[in-house]
Amino acid sequence: MAATSLIATVLAPLLTFIETANPAEQKIWLAYLIAFALASVLTFFETANRFYFPESETYERKLEGLVALFCALNGGLADALLWIVRASGWDRVTTIKPILQGIIFGLGYLTVAKSKLLGITTAKGEDVPVGPEYLYNQAKDYFYRRFNRLSNRGLSDDIGVLTKAKSLTELARDTKLQIDNHQLLGDAEKVARKTWLTSVLEDAKSTEDDKKSAIAAFFLKDKN
Repeated sequence: MAATSLIATVLAPLLTFIETANPAEQKIWLAYLIAFALASVLTFFETANRFYFPESETYERKLEGLVALFCALNGGLADALLWIVRASGWDRVTTIKPILQGIIFGLGYLTVAKSKLLGITTAKGEDVPVGPEYLYNQAKDYFYRRFNRLSNRGLSDDIGVLTKAKSLTELARDTKLQIDNHQLLGDAEKVARKTWLTSVLEDAKSTEDDKKSAIAAFFLKDKN
């Protein structure tokens, strides 16, 4: 995916630089490398599981590239946080081995980013966080809205391609087979999904095109 290729592109010159540094500097730079990688990977897992990644190549590349950028930015912020703490000379951190510093800040970055110093209740009764959480949520919402838009556009394209290629009977058959072969679903979940499929097929108020679109959307998102 584009996410891994972008991260690899960023890390390659850094690894080369680390190799030429003296042993003491190598450990420090390795700490930044570990923090960047862990924060990026955790951000990727948190993000990628929430959105449909289109089969349409155009939207797939755009979405993967934007997700990769979001992951890299979070990795960079984890490094910035580590640098600030190290520069402040905080003994509780600077006395720890650099590699452990990288692990701690890489794994703990999202916790810090989502923390709030205090909350302010508005006149409408809404709780507004004050602290890193507010800034993180604003940036996250900015990216997530764009992820969602690209994901939905790609899904619409994929649905159009699939409904043109298959009949309603074929779509229903393939979807049922996919449900039966789903390794992560329990028996109750499989029954519920097949019940939904039957209800769509038997809905007298829906046109055949509506049924095909609904089943195709389910098939694609479930497969994704």
